[in-house]
Amino acid sequence: MLDALNAQLARLQTHPFYAGRLPGSVASAAEFAERVPLMTRAELVAEMNCPGYGAFAPAIPPVRVHLTPMGASLVPILQSAADLRAIEAACGQHLDACGIGPGDVCMVTFGYHLFVAGLFYQTQMEARGVACIPHGPGETERAARVAQQCWPATRRMRSSSSKRGAPCRACSSRVAKRSRAMPRCTHACAKRCRARC
Repeated sequence: MLDALNAQLARLQTHPFYAGRLPGSVASAAEFAERVPLMTRAELVAEMNCPGYGAFAPAIPPVRVHLTPMGASLVPILQSAADLRAIEAACGQHLDACGIGPGDVCMVTFGYHLFVAGLFYQTQMEARGVACIPHGPGETERAARVAQQCWPATRRMRSSSSKRGAPCRACSSRVAKRSRAMPRCTHACAKRCRARC
């Protein structure tokens, strides 16, 4: 563990924010706890508010800038094209595990404002071939009408030969992928569990 800590300290010595603030190495975990200060929220916000994001200026220009609350301030999240591709790959594993893929239609009801949620989920699903309805939060009755309106399109687009999908809540069948927009179960057990799926 000590070797890993010292390797990290050596790497941080090359970062303009940490250079001069941290020891080059430590001899024990106790020395690490004593000599390595924690970054405060105020320090991070002050540095990010410097022109060009100060010491945290990205080496690669960002293609997307979200903001995240930090106390009373908003701190930017800078994402390069490579960052977005890495996020898409990681989130793709989650969508696969949920049985969401090409042929599905998803309504995104997270916000599309300064924060990461709505656009984040939309781009992940679009990268996997999922059709997205960027609805945003609120207006529940309209969201329900839009979901009903788009349900026939969902049914037409999905493949009847698909073997991958989320399990039925009642029988755990994986016979077919179940659309999140469909109002009833489309598994082989639909007659038994229609009311619960």
